[in-house]
Amino acid sequence: MVVVFLIFCIFEVTQGVIVGELNSDVILPCFFIPGVDEVIHWTTSNKKIVHSFYTSKDQLEYQDNDYSRRTSLFVTEISKGNASLLIRDLKKSDENTYKCYVGTRIGKKEVDITLNVIGKKQAGVIVVGELNKNVILPCSFTPGDDEVIHWIIGEDKYVISYYHNKDQLENQDKDYVGRTALFNNEISKGNASLQIRNLRKSDENTYNCYVGTRTEKTEYITLQVIDLQQTMEYKWDHNSLHLTCSVNTSTSEGITITWYENNQEVQKNQSTKSSYIVRNESLTYQCTIYSPTVQSSWTGSWRMKEPIMKDDSITCDCNFCNGTFNSKWYFKKGTHEVEIASMDKSFPIISTEYKDRIDNLNKHNLTLRKLGPSDSGNYICVIKMEQNMDIEMTAVSISGENENHKLNAKSHRKRWILLVPFILVPLGAIFKILKDMKKARPNE
Repeated sequence: MVVVFLIFCIFEVTQGVIVGELNSDVILPCFFIPGVDEVIHWTTSNKKIVHSFYTSKDQLEYQDNDYSRRTSLFVTEISKGNASLLIRDLKKSDENTYKCYVGTRIGKKEVDITLNVIGKKQAGVIVVGELNKNVILPCSFTPGDDEVIHWIIGEDKYVISYYHNKDQLENQDKDYVGRTALFNNEISKGNASLQIRNLRKSDENTYNCYVGTRTEKTEYITLQVIDLQQTMEYKWDHNSLHLTCSVNTSTSEGITITWYENNQEVQKNQSTKSSYIVRNESLTYQCTIYSPTVQSSWTGSWRMKEPIMKDDSITCDCNFCNGTFNSKWYFKKGTHEVEIASMDKSFPIISTEYKDRIDNLNKHNLTLRKLGPSDSGNYICVIKMEQNMDIEMTAVSISGENENHKLNAKSHRKRWILLVPFILVPLGAIFKILKDMKKARPNE
């Protein structure tokens, strides 16, 4: 069974709040899926042009005078999906809602960031990250020489250190080994931001970013980690198929669920749960769950697939799966639904009823063999990965007539096997009689 992914570009708007310190620098985060020919525009809610970038270079001809010589992008990071903006020497008048627009060949994205500028004693930044994903804790400073950077929790839990122009990891706490990185190429430009990979709930804390050059600076960043548990479910109700997409999370603010029929938007809700009825089984249905808090998008898709029967078998296929995945296979006949098998990176778990009929062709395929009339019904292949879930249904109908044809063919073969000896014996007798007659013939 070949699962087809329908890739579509979705216009998304996100929202975040950054708190900056008066007369200091601040980074407004903006991340996107890397593409080609990036076009980046930072603007304010009152239409001021803050910073633009296209044709592979900054375009400052129309930059508003209020931001002249105070903004920069991290140009070497743009190709990696980082369009974050650095604003230096913050003013109270910089308080605004900033829009980050990014367009590439594969799509576009808009991010709204609200900047609050407050006094020194009030300063602090809150960053929200998603469990098992990556996050960047922003930290900027006035560029100088011989940079010394320490990311610390409390007084003595070192997350990462940098000095003598390289990372210094001998004192790094074991909880962060192999999971942290600075943007070393950007440090000389005033970027001391920290990336933490594969977030854990235990990473929640207040992080101190200390930077020493000719001057010293410390920023405090509070990290919150949330767990987004998204899923797509199906349910038959009076012969109608209902699809439901939902997310279970402690932070539900701003979550949007959008439904598509063959890539055309048909419904949109600001909710943590939304349902849609399948009206045409020849169409493909998708839902996207978007969380602005962590700028995360998840996709669920459903389709009815034409059965492809080969040697009286059917396959649940996950060839497109990369990394962590979970696959489950069900058989539904009438109102009764049973699980055939489940599979992830380990060996498949097969139901007792199907134990002798399942082949595990490779780590991504399950094949049910020896299909007969009793196997007629709906086969449901459910594949879930981190950022998407795919449900394929296949209706299979096997008539008893085909089976009788096979049985008849076998019985004909047996009949021929039985008849051959009776044909051969008379022929042998005839040859013997002819031979005896020749011997008895008088010599000429």
